[in-house]
Amino acid sequence: MCRCGEHETQQKHFEEEMDEIEYLLIKNKIAYYYPELVQEQPTHDDQYDNFEVRYLQLCMLLDEPNEFVHKKYSKIPNPENPEEEIEVHKDWNGTGMMELDFKHSFVKKVLKSMTPAKGKKKKGRRKC
Repeated sequence: MCRCGEHETQQKHFEEEMDEIEYLLIKNKIAYYYPELVQEQPTHDDQYDNFEVRYLQLCMLLDEPNEFVHKKYSKIPNPENPEEEIEVHKDWNGTGMMELDFKHSFVKKVLKSMTPAKGKKKKGRRKC
């Protein structure tokens, strides 16, 4: 184990970024495919593609499974050297959910965050 703490800090940063990118991917899928459920607009296609590429890079860096990107990419920028392109390994390429799985706990969480709260009653005295 590294004593300097740099690797642990970098790992934590990648994990936090992964959480953010996963949220953005699901949020945009909901807004694009189910606009009637939310009031938000999806991001531009180019930006969404950037989210997908970064997500795949993070999957490779963290050795995490690809749950959310179904599009296949032949090559993406190397996360450790952006000047260089690398092939996306078959374990990460096109293996994510094709359709939104509304039973998936993370999809439920994102949808809940995008949906306005329904008429919560105010506590206090009732009016006659």
